[in-house]
Amino acid sequence: FMVLLTTHLLGMESRGEISTIMLAVGIIHLVSDLAGGPSLVYLVPRAQLSRLLLSCTAWSVVATFTTAYILLHTGRIPAQYFTEVLIIGILISLHSLNQNILLGQERIRAYNILFLFQGVVMFATFCVAVFLFHRNQSYPYIYSCMAGYGLSYLSGLYLVNRRRTTTHFNESRPVLLLLFMNGFYTQAASLGLNLAKS
Repeated sequence: FMVLLTTHLLGMESRGEISTIMLAVGIIHLVSDLAGGPSLVYLVPRAQLSRLLLSCTAWSVVATFTTAYILLHTGRIPAQYFTEVLIIGILISLHSLNQNILLGQERIRAYNILFLFQGVVMFATFCVAVFLFHRNQSYPYIYSCMAGYGLSYLSGLYLVNRRRTTTHFNESRPVLLLLFMNGFYTQAASLGLNLAKS
């Protein structure tokens, strides 16, 4: 629906810019999910929540900055949107981190509410930017992404810490090492599936 809306209201040129931006963000998210992606669900009952949050947040920030700079210097990101790609990339990575922790806590209802909340905020912000402030180019969509993922991240952080999971297993190995070990296979399988489809 957002694709149709942006194409109709912002034009094909802006839609092309948005696609380029979101491709870069998708690559950043893929790298960030090496530690903090679906493999995190396995570790939620096995490690302290504070260790998971600290390790995954640190990795998300490092992965976002590193990947974004590589994409910028290889010409994959329009230079004028570099800051926006950085912000959206970090917010999506941290939002995904909260979602995976909620899944690990077996709180499917909270996960679904957070997912729906993010979409509603994006749509509302986009409409306000276009119809109330009359913004053009790609910025209404960019602002909607920042608002949607930013507010969802803060809400998710509250939900995650509201009900801390009791550790059922004592995991003595470094959390970040385990996240990379499990995340590598998950992301490799995802990448292989996407390559097979293409």
